[in-house]
Amino acid sequence: MCLLTSVLLLSLGVLCSATEDDVCKERRPTHCFADVPDGPLDFPDSEEALDKICPILLPRIKCVLDYKKKCPDTVLDGSGLDENLDDIYVLFVEACDKDSDLNKGLSTHLPCIEKNIQGHVAACEPMVKEVLEEMTSHLNLNWDSEDVFPTDEDRHKYICTKEALDMSCFVASTSVKCGEEAGEISGSIIERVGVLDVLCPENIRDDVKALVALVQPLMELGVAADEMVSKIK
Repeated sequence: MCLLTSVLLLSLGVLCSATEDDVCKERRPTHCFADVPDGPLDFPDSEEALDKICPILLPRIKCVLDYKKKCPDTVLDGSGLDENLDDIYVLFVEACDKDSDLNKGLSTHLPCIEKNIQGHVAACEPMVKEVLEEMTSHLNLNWDSEDVFPTDEDRHKYICTKEALDMSCFVASTSVKCGEEAGEISGSIIERVGVLDVLCPENIRDDVKALVALVQPLMELGVAADEMVSKIK
């Protein structure tokens, strides 16, 4: 699930350190994470865990932003999320600010949100798969072929829609299991990170977002996938 730490650490990477002289030769600003323990950081499951992770991440995101200014021609990450680093940094600052509404909301709902992250794949994957199958049934896709999709646009739309539905399902299930406020917080974080703006080509972005806006309320009501598709065709 691309949310908070998982999104950021996926986009930046935590590899070996680099010296100041050759830092711009590195594909990722790995020098900023040289003192972070190996392995991914766990998503915080409590206010105390959030308080512990903030001092680890905030200075390192700031380091990456400085790197970006020093090495403007270096691609930080192939996902394209480096284009949103300024917004991601502002998001983390707000999330870590004890006086912010975001911090207070997260602190209240983190245990349930974290639990929902752990179970989200099993809960959402079947539904997402069924919706995608219904949506692409007219294309007669051959998954054993090297060219599964007839056109690049079909492929891009499939990938974009898959991720959008997955994130939408997570937000919907969070609303059901953790309350409306928790769902709104999760959705706001995903939107501010800008994952869909990176994954979705501009020419299909509005269509996919409109589709997700129609499907999400149906997800919360537990409507069957084939019925969802019939409502959005």
